Amino acid sequence: MRMIAILVMLSFSVYAKHNVVFHSIQELKGNIEGARIGGLSACSFDSRANKLYFLSDDRSLVAPSRIIVFDGINIKDKMTFDSTRNIYLTNKKATFSKYELDPEGFILRDNIFSVTSEGDFDLFRQKRMPMLLKFSLQGNLIKSYPFDSKYNFSRHLGPYNNEVFESLTTDGTHLFYSTEGPLKQDNMPYTYVRITKENIEKGTRHEYAYPIRHRKNIATRNGLVELLYLNHGKFLSLERSFNKAFLKTSVSMFEIDIHGATNVFSLPSLKNQVFQPVRKTKILDFEELFRESKIDYRMDNFEGLCRGPKIKGKQFFFMISDDNFFKVQKTLLLTFSFSSSVD
Repeated sequence: MRMIAILVMLSFSVYAKHNVVFHSIQELKGNIEGARIGGLSACSFDSRANKLYFLSDDRSLVAPSRIIVFDGINIKDKMTFDSTRNIYLTNKKATFSKYELDPEGFILRDNIFSVTSEGDFDLFRQKRMPMLLKFSLQGNLIKSYPFDSKYNFSRHLGPYNNEVFESLTTDGTHLFYSTEGPLKQDNMPYTYVRITKENIEKGTRHEYAYPIRHRKNIATRNGLVELLYLNHGKFLSLERSFNKAFLKTSVSMFEIDIHGATNVFSLPSLKNQVFQPVRKTKILDFEELFRESKIDYRMDNFEGLCRGPKIKGKQFFFMISDDNFFKVQKTLLLTFSFSSSVD
């Protein structure tokens, strides 16, 4: 069933700085099969089927937890598509109940959707631990996997609520994921989040420390919201800052390299430890791209990043914003490429 409305506001290639070439931005809005478009936290593109998938982080509050499919993707001056539909996530043929899932990280590989759920540590609801889930193309749960016990919620240890597994990517053999914020036992003024490299079939895990300033000041929280594997141990990462006082969001992109980084998996806390973190190089602040490209939108809550199609040798990328189902925010799809290869 087609979506009610797609508004495309800007579409041109005017920005080429720090190796990034801006192509288009468009607002996605409306309903698909009666379910509102919103909460889009991650994306994955299937080049063989020419389908673009978005994961909604709806905890079955607006509509059942779901994946949105855009069929027949085409990029010219803007991204267009032929049709849209929803894939509702189910367990034993039933959709998930309210708050049962908090889906955030997402990839499609070998016709299987892998999804991270952040869990829930709200004092007024049932405590649910973070987990990894695998679904069929039809949205049926195949299997769920617990994360290492250090990621379980507790009062003084583990992750902070709503700062857990936003990111998920793969090199084809391993899954890579990270918490948005530090574990409570790792938290310092200038701190680290842990990137996990896991081979589920073999049961092996490595962890690498990613440096980040979690609290820039009293009002501003900063976190790692996305990873995208490139090659040879290199990734793109997205960091998002939100200032509560001014309701301002900032997003930055980095290239990171895990080669030479210490495996910190066995360390219960990173405080007062000696280790080599991942190498990290800033590519750009997206506020700069918006300003210099004269984009007629304010910076929004971007937290999803994926490869798009490859056209005439040029690799396109998509970045999606999560509107949190708030009227004052928008669901924006940004399309860009690099002037020289990053992968």
